[in-house]
Amino acid sequence: MITKRIAIIGAGSHAREQHYPALRNIDEIRLCAACDLIPKKLEEVQKLYDVPAVYTDYRQMIQTEAPDGVVLVLRPMELVDVALGCLDLGAHVMIEKPPGCASADAQRILDRAEQKGRKVMVSLNRRFMPAIRKVRELARERKLVHCSSTYNKDGFFGRRWTWPSALPVCDSIHLIDLMRFVGGEVAEVHASSAKREAEFTNSHSALLVYESGAMGSLNTHHCVGARVQRFEVHAHQMSAYMDVGNTRAPSCELWLDGKRAELPVPAEALPPKVGQDNYFETRHFARFVAGEEEGESTLADAIKSVRLAEAVVAGFRGCLRDFR
Repeated sequence: MITKRIAIIGAGSHAREQHYPALRNIDEIRLCAACDLIPKKLEEVQKLYDVPAVYTDYRQMIQTEAPDGVVLVLRPMELVDVALGCLDLGAHVMIEKPPGCASADAQRILDRAEQKGRKVMVSLNRRFMPAIRKVRELARERKLVHCSSTYNKDGFFGRRWTWPSALPVCDSIHLIDLMRFVGGEVAEVHASSAKREAEFTNSHSALLVYESGAMGSLNTHHCVGARVQRFEVHAHQMSAYMDVGNTRAPSCELWLDGKRAELPVPAEALPPKVGQDNYFETRHFARFVAGEEEGESTLADAIKSVRLAEAVVAGFRGCLRDFR
């Protein structure tokens, strides 16, 4: 594998905690530059992660460094123009979820990427958890029966979110996307949304019918006691109960043919302080832009998850293809 030069735009807390460690500690990636509007943040990441070059102008960074790919870690209401600018400068891009505040934002980025012949991936890192991928494989072998996800956060989070009307699109999309990644495409949505002591909808539930005939259930509430991300997958004589958040240790309880089973996930030595999902996702992006791997969680695919999230927000009930 050749070494890929990757730059990053954004030096806030999420970027520092999740993306910089992966970019800095994967052997086949060289973190070549970082950009942020706030010089103090750049000083911090440069010192902490030994970033060789820092910029406050992303255009100058791309023109000077000519990176193989650029990771964008920005707030959703700010990223569209930057993503378009990166594509115009010829950069391949990975966008921290969500790819905008609505599917229309994501479509603008996709249209520009196709026009410029560039690759765009969305950071939906739960897809890259080895346990998730193995459970998906088992469920497909045994024929999926039901997927269930719970994505909850406390009310304080909902009140301070900058774009509250788009909570499922901007935040809960992690598990909404997993519902598609594991279960396949959704045919029907029967959703309900409510305002719980808030001026915006912060409580959402939905029943899903997959094209395969399997069923799904989704609950996401930004007004309850604590942050929880739980995911269940049930197939013929198989059940997996998973915690996929980083608030508590990720776990998977697997049952096969009525007996508790060990999840057969191959072990791979990872650099310290780099979570498996971030490691495998970031490595895949580098290989994707280099043409070494076919793209996963591409923007074209992620738009389908955004549309599903929008249907849930709207309390839509019917065939998903009819949702407007």
